[in-house]
Parts: sequence; C-alpha cells; structure tokens
Amino acid sequence: MPSARVTPVVVTYNSRAVVGDALASLKESREADVIEECIVIDNRSADDTAKFIRLDHPWCTLIETGKNLGFGRASNIGIQRSSTPYVLLLNPDANLPSSGINYLASFLDAHPHVGAAGPAIRHPDGGWQLAGTLPTPVSLLLNALGRLGRPPEVHKIEPGGLPFRAQWITGAIVMLRRAMLDEIGLFDPRFFLYWEETDLWFRAQKAGWELWAVGGAIGTHIRGASVEKERALYHGCIAEHYFKSRFYYLVRRFGRPVASVIELLEFMFLAAGAAADMLHGVRPDDFAVRLRAPLLQLPNEVPREQP
Repeated sequence: MPSARVTPVVVTYNSRAVVGDALASLKESREADVIEECIVIDNRSADDTAKFIRLDHPWCTLIETGKNLGFGRASNIGIQRSSTPYVLLLNPDANLPSSGINYLASFLDAHPHVGAAGPAIRHPDGGWQLAGTLPTPVSLLLNALGRLGRPPEVHKIEPGGLPFRAQWITGAIVMLRRAMLDEIGLFDPRFFLYWEETDLWFRAQKAGWELWAVGGAIGTHIRGASVEKERALYHGCIAEHYFKSRFYYLVRRFGRPVASVIELLEFMFLAAGAAADMLHGVRPDDFAVRLRAPLLQLPNEVPREQP
C-alpha cells in the first residue's frame, strides 16, 4: 500500500559511477508514492557526483557539506532534514525497490517495539548479507585467534525467509524508526567511518528497542564502491578509520582500560597467527596492514552540533 511515510537518506562520496542506479530506483518509488522525498548528502566528492545529481536527478534534495564529514555526521544531517516516521539509510551503491521499502515500512508498522529493520541484501558474488551479535571482548579475541578460535555468531538473511531478531544488522540498507532516534539520539559524530551503526544498535537495545532482519524485503549492495582503493584496506575497510572507530566503540562500551587490553591482546594474537602463516609459506597480508594501522588511537573529536 503506497504510504509516502519513508524518507531515503543517501550519503555520497565519489559515488558518480554507482549512485545513478540507486536514485533511478528511488525515483520510481517516489512516483509510486512510496517515499516522500530523497535526501542526498554529498561529502565534497571530487568526481562530480553533486553535479550529476543536480543535472540528472533534480527531484532529489541535494545538500553539499563542503567537506567530508564521514558517514554518521552526514547521515545525521539528512535525518534531521526529514520529517517522515521512517528513514531509509541507503548506500549509494545499494538498491532497494519499492516493494522492499513498502515491506520494511509495513513490518515496522506492525511491530512498534522494533526500532530498525534490514532486508536481505544480495552481494555481487551471489552471497547474502549476514546479521549477528554485538561484538564483545571475548568474541573479538576469539576471532583474532583465527583457526584456533571461532568467528562471531552470524546468520544469513535468507531472501523471502522468516524475519528474525538480531543484535547487529548492516547500515548499508536499513530502515529506522524516527521515534527511536528521537529517544536515543542520532549517530555519534565522532565515528567518521565504520562502527557508527554498531554504537547506535547498542544504544537502541539498551533503551529497549529491537532490531530485526526481514528477508521479505530484498535489496542489492555492491560494497566498497566509494572506498579509496589506494588506502590500506583491512578486510575491505579503510584500516585507518576502522581501527580508530573500533577502539572508540570499545572505550565507550567497556571503558578505556578494558578496550586497551583487548586491542593489545588482539594485536598479539594476530602477530602470532602471521608468524605461523609465514612458517607455512603464506603471506600475512592482513597483519601487514594491521601493523601500519592505528593502535590504541581514538578518532578526532568533533563538535556535536551539525555544521
């Protein structure tokens, strides 16, 4: 049922090559009265992303930040600009058709205790997005042990599958309830990139809100289309931002002493694993990146008010 009670918020950074498909799909949703407007926040792209949107998608509300604010701060601007009961965060290299937007909105309508819902998301390799638990000191250290440890508990969001409750869902495509955001606040602006949604999910569940994976809605995501390829990457993430953001999350949730012990122990486990790999003739590329990445460093402080 068309509702026009959803506002998509798309944050772009050098996204000219991919954002067109996402906006074309959202335009169809607007013409079908599924969304009210589409707000695009451009983080001073250097590839004419903003110009492309102005010329080819003038129906969008385009806000140019003038500098790269990162994902969370830019998303906050879009969320504050919107007024609908639900906000759809959509990466510029992702796509969710009208049917999926309606499905998530209807799910939130029927479950007022749910603060955020994420769809089944297909990746280019044919795999499907995972949902799982919030990271803990134990889970991070066990994951760092590699073959001797165990990976975090995750579950695939099956397309068309039954909805299930999760502690963590991706922020690449997710629908947020405004009432939840009004209660717990928006993204912490100190997270420049990565872990900002994990922090939001922790605060949401602490306040009693639930997160659900909803396989009846199906989207797609290229992943990493806006990542600067010349930057050092750790499992597809820019290492500089990933480890600063993670350390900040751990400090906020567990305190600095515990966060520091976790980070140092994990580094030691990774070093031991790299040494074992070298003995078996395997190049420890991941540890080489970790070795050059920040250790025990927090992201820069930023003003809480929006620019």
